[in-house]
Amino acid sequence: ETTVFPSTPSLASLPTTLCSPSRCVDPLNPPCHSHTRPEAVRTPALWLLTLSFGCFGGGAFGVLIHGIPFVTEAGFTRGEAALAASVAGVANLVAKFLWGYTLARF
Repeated sequence: ETTVFPSTPSLASLPTTLCSPSRCVDPLNPPCHSHTRPEAVRTPALWLLTLSFGCFGGGAFGVLIHGIPFVTEAGFTRGEAALAASVAGVANLVAKFLWGYTLARF
């Protein structure tokens, strides 16, 4: 059996069932196993995903905090470092919308 989980660790944004009928070929006989929110909270996989997202977020936050000082110590000006961080932020924002659209469509 395949268990389908959302791509976010936020429990507030979990849908009532984690396998939407729109993703199933036949809504009356879905090929995937659905969990209600209380069932999903009791699965170890959800908590491992939550922990993984938390670790990734902590690592990304550390890079953001220390990125500008690291780049300035490497010889770049603060303006150049800020420009690089801004370009990376805009690219990240565009990628979120692009991936969101792509995943919702396919």
